[in-house]
Amino acid sequence: ALNIYAFDKANRKNNNNSNSSLELITLKGHFENQSDLLNWEVVNSSPVAYFTIEYANSSDMLFNEVATLNPMECADANKNSNYNFKCVTGDGQDIAYYKIKATFQDNHTIESNYISIKKSEPVSGLYISSIKRNDDKITITFKSPKAQNITLNILNKTGQLIAANNVFANVGSNSYTFETGFLNSTELLIFNLNNQEEQITKKYLFASAR
Repeated sequence: ALNIYAFDKANRKNNNNSNSSLELITLKGHFENQSDLLNWEVVNSSPVAYFTIEYANSSDMLFNEVATLNPMECADANKNSNYNFKCVTGDGQDIAYYKIKATFQDNHTIESNYISIKKSEPVSGLYISSIKRNDDKITITFKSPKAQNITLNILNKTGQLIAANNVFANVGSNSYTFETGFLNSTELLIFNLNNQEEQITKKYLFASAR
């Protein structure tokens, strides 16, 4: 993991205040439970209005916004000015690149440099390999170590069940397509696979696959 510092994009004047402090973002990240876990700290900052998470894959290095977060949504309860977010990009790339932009209540912004996260998947067992959105549909791809019956539950961020489906999984890669036309464009979805032996869960921000 890397510590990355930020710069003030607004180039604000300090009004001859020699005590003014440089605002910084330190960003770290790692791969955990088939998700990219981001941790960042904002140093010497005025109140943050929202954070924007930007992502690029290893093939194009073009950053796109994948999530906009209120600080209350991602605040670390144990550390002041620290924030966490699990991101599921769903594009199957081996390396993911992230950076964080903070927009403050006076509308100035600071932006971190990027970090890279190398992904790895278990060689055996049930797991979700990707989640992709295409128009009003989301396709979840998962791998199964054997032919078996699996329950796929889809919940919203409050834990309310949106859909429950019994799926027969073949050995290897499988996919299931879910209609999303009735969902809010910023819906956070939780996908849960259950084969009575283990449960695999992934969170997915609906807006992130546009």
